[in-house]
Parts: sequence; C-alpha cells; structure tokens
Amino acid sequence: RYLEQWERLKRHYSKLQELQAGSIGASSNERLDIVYSFFLNCFMLRDWVTNSDVLPNIKSEIRNRFNDIGGVEYFAVCAGFANGLKHLKQDNRDRKTYGKSSIISSVEVQVPTLRLSSGVPIIGRDNISKNDGVVTSIHTWILLSGGKEYDIYDLASGCMNSWENFFREHNLINN
Repeated sequence: RYLEQWERLKRHYSKLQELQAGSIGASSNERLDIVYSFFLNCFMLRDWVTNSDVLPNIKSEIRNRFNDIGGVEYFAVCAGFANGLKHLKQDNRDRKTYGKSSIISSVEVQVPTLRLSSGVPIIGRDNISKNDGVVTSIHTWILLSGGKEYDIYDLASGCMNSWENFFREHNLINN
C-alpha cells in the first residue's frame, strides 16, 4: 500500500512543478497549499513505508534517513518543515541540526511569455514585444532550516530523488 502514497506524492510533485512553471492560476493561499501538501505527503510516505511491512527492520532505517544527524539532508529538512505544519509547533527531538524549518520569503515575479502555435509557453524571453501581452506569474519560496536557505523547488526535487533512490536500493519500484 505504500505505493498508493508514492503515487499520491508524485501527483503532488507534478502540481508543484506546474506551479514552478507558472501554469497554475491560483491565489497566494492556494499556491502555498500546494507547497504544504507536497511536503506533508512526502513526510507521510515515511510512515506508509514503515507501516507496510514490505521489508523487515525497515522502520529504523527509514527513521534514520529522516533523522537530522547522519540522515539524508533533504529528508531531515522536509521532516522539520512538515512536522511544524502538522503540529503547529515543531517537535525537535530528532532535529538537532536542522530543527525549526520555516518559510522566510516568498517571491512572485511576472515575466513576459510567448506562446508557440502549439500553445507551449516560452517563459522569460527578452525579445517579446509589448504587443504579445502575455505575462506569466512565477512564484517561489525560500525555506530556512538550520541556518541554511533552501529553494522550495530544489528541496522538493531532492526529496523525490532521495525517495526514488531508496525504493531502487530496496527493489520496491520497477521503473
């Protein structure tokens, strides 16, 4: 059943990628909900894997990967951030280095966009005339964790790659 959560996480990641590309028209709160949903689902996948009994003794290995000390950095930051979202107040028992994670800045820029005849946008072209009139809004967030800043999209990509690596190491996914 962990694969259900893995597929759910992939859908949330796709939504986050659409947000990054500026192809989702949503309010600021809805955009932030997409970010929050991704990281909450990423962190919940840990529980789905540990509770699925797919591998004996996997619980401690998975928890160690999300642990701050000796774990996977992307997972540790994700855990701190998701834990704070989930509980309002963060539980830092396993988060000695990264500890409290929070969004410290949010930037929205509008860039000119040229659409090809196929409808595919080319974002940020300098040579677009004022007559093209199409503008794409791109939004990004910076997360502060353990004194280090993380771009939300880079952090999400790192989490996805780390999960894929874990699944491949243990032959838990086919592709």
